[in-house]
Amino acid sequence: MIPLGIQMYTVRKDTAKDYPAALARVAGIGYKGVEVAGLHEHTAAEVGRMAADAGLPVISAHIGPKIDKSIGELVDLAGGLGTDTIVCAVYHMERYTSMDLVRSAAEDLQATAEALKAHGLRLALHNHGFEMERLDGVYALERIFQAAPDLLAEVDTYWATDMGPVDVPALIGRMADRVALLHLKDGNMVRGDRDFLTAVGNGKMDFGPILAAADPDVLRWAVVEIDSFHGDMWQAVEDSYRNITQAGLAG
Repeated sequence: MIPLGIQMYTVRKDTAKDYPAALARVAGIGYKGVEVAGLHEHTAAEVGRMAADAGLPVISAHIGPKIDKSIGELVDLAGGLGTDTIVCAVYHMERYTSMDLVRSAAEDLQATAEALKAHGLRLALHNHGFEMERLDGVYALERIFQAAPDLLAEVDTYWATDMGPVDVPALIGRMADRVALLHLKDGNMVRGDRDFLTAVGNGKMDFGPILAAADPDVLRWAVVEIDSFHGDMWQAVEDSYRNITQAGLAG
């Protein structure tokens, strides 16, 4: 069974206040690993030790919406955390409506992926809805991967739906040789609703076919991420773990 981790951005307020306590709480719920998103005034090595003390391997280091660090900084970040995977999200805050935008993103991503590969590291792209524009019948997200052969995918399964029209299992199936991580996120799929996210398993997503579409030899982790929640976030984190594991989808 694929192991289940959590993106620490989900509990960022608590992580900023007391990183070790937040990690311990995540481990106590049952999550098997963490994707780090922000060091919160600590060094990478300190966060790596905190995670290890909590019994949680660092799945990857999520560096945010663009690559704004040098290769040396990324290598040091991964080394300190004890991970071999860097995750970024490159987007233009608009739909990918042209191949020029795709080529620009793909060139940057491929160059970084190649440079990291020389250090034994991997680069993965975390998508949003921006990449789900069709260009000549093919989603821009797929076009990016066609043009960046060393890039891996961290598919955000909720954003990939584009609020409904995208067949996410089919998308993952076509990209299965690149899908190393899956973000499990859930909600009501109502575009423009400010309180749209729920605990994973309480919304409209069907995660069984999504996970089944991935290649088990490529997929390393399923990762819960809840960007925001109108309620008790820790309860949503616990509910997500329970829903996923009781359904036998990951654990």
